[in-house]
Amino acid sequence: MPNPYLFNRMARPAALEFVPVSILSALLLGALLPLTALLAQFSPPRALTGRISGGAHLQVSEPKGDFNQNTGNGGGIGVSLQWGLDRESIANWRLDAGFLTYGNETRRIPLAGTGGLVKLDLRTSNNIASVVTGPQIQFGNGPVSPYVSALGGVSVFWTQSSVEGTQNDNSPFATTTNSDDVSLAYGGAVGTYVRVYNGSRPVRIDLGARFLR
Repeated sequence: MPNPYLFNRMARPAALEFVPVSILSALLLGALLPLTALLAQFSPPRALTGRISGGAHLQVSEPKGDFNQNTGNGGGIGVSLQWGLDRESIANWRLDAGFLTYGNETRRIPLAGTGGLVKLDLRTSNNIASVVTGPQIQFGNGPVSPYVSALGGVSVFWTQSSVEGTQNDNSPFATTTNSDDVSLAYGGAVGTYVRVYNGSRPVRIDLGARFLR
């Protein structure tokens, strides 16, 4: 039986944490929440970015359980959209999409028939693409506005191996998808929006954390 962590690293993680912005942002969240009521006194209530808003964020994955013993943290990017369901955008509908890669490795192997004189790079990547959606409640429309959301959707996992010359970075001449899988994803997000620009199109920073299984 082949080693499941050589080419087929698709042993599904028990849980992955996706942390938009950075781990530091999540630590700052607890300190910022008490400021909501104070700062709201100096700014009139208003929707932060209108009925439809969007943004982009960085993601960090943290494998849990046995999966953590064989795979390190991963990273990626994501985008999100929110539709305001009421005039003040207190009740919203959220859509998140993201891509994340983890546990990647590169091994140098000899090209068959060359007596070991020609080397190749064998690259193996493990990837996750997810699309989740669900309701989001925003607590107030001041300069600091906490939120909480429930999310559900699908995640696609796949492992891919490619071969390229040692001096041909990102130019593989052979690629194989070793395994793939699709599963339901569910979880939630909690965080706070911090308004940094208050013009006709307000800009805000999202300090929060998202958890998916």
